[in-house]
Amino acid sequence: MNLLHSCRQVAELLTLSQDECLRWHQVVRLRIHLTMCSNCKNVALQLAEMQQLSRDLFSGGNDDTEAHESK
Repeated sequence: MNLLHSCRQVAELLTLSQDECLRWHQVVRLRIHLTMCSNCKNVALQLAEMQQLSRDLFSGGNDDTEAHESK
């Protein structure tokens, strides 16, 4: 078994991880790749930020929105 994923495989795993839990060996191989590949690490960070923004948007309330409305 190859311990290193290609960038294409990492992109697929990052997308998959948005919807379901990865298996332990997928997580390990993903983390190994992300420590060595700054491009994929940036993509992972961007996906995580987009996921958090989506949660904030659809959560029904946001502290920043309330602070702006009270001004």
